[in-house]
Amino acid sequence: MHWLLERIEKRVDDLIPYALLVLLVIVILEFTINTARYDKLIQIIDDIILGIFTLDLCFKYYRIKTTALFFRTYWLELIAVFPFYLLIRAYTALIELSRGVEETQKVLHEAALIKEARFLEEGKVLREARVVEEEARLLRESSTLMRTVRLIQKMLRLLYARMVFAKNLLFHVRKKKRVK
Repeated sequence: MHWLLERIEKRVDDLIPYALLVLLVIVILEFTINTARYDKLIQIIDDIILGIFTLDLCFKYYRIKTTALFFRTYWLELIAVFPFYLLIRAYTALIELSRGVEETQKVLHEAALIKEARFLEEGKVLREARVVEEEARLLRESSTLMRTVRLIQKMLRLLYARMVFAKNLLFHVRKKKRVK
């Protein structure tokens, strides 16, 4: 391996315990207090931690070099690193887009009716208010779902970290036994 890549790999290995500590603090905070106002900052920190774990996996793949063995060995790490909330975010965006198209169609239809009739009935206004209220509720629920999925993913990363720590500890214990 190139000397620069070896230095980067060493730095990434050095950063993993600190990243896990920060991740643990974030998970504890998200369970204990309302972190909604800090979502952007938490997302940035989470993305940095995700980048560190991804780099670590890239270096592991580079060392193994066979895809099948890599997937068999590091399947849990791959699950922990894959950002599942992006899939949910894409799904939510598609739902919102379809609702937006539907609402645009309703507005255009209403505009045509207004042009013809020149008045709105009270029932239509109430229905539109209910639709807006329902959309607001769905947006609140989708943001709660996104936070929950991110939290589950962070917990998976912590599980991965425990596994890596136990594996390293076992390696060092065996190494000391061989030396004696």
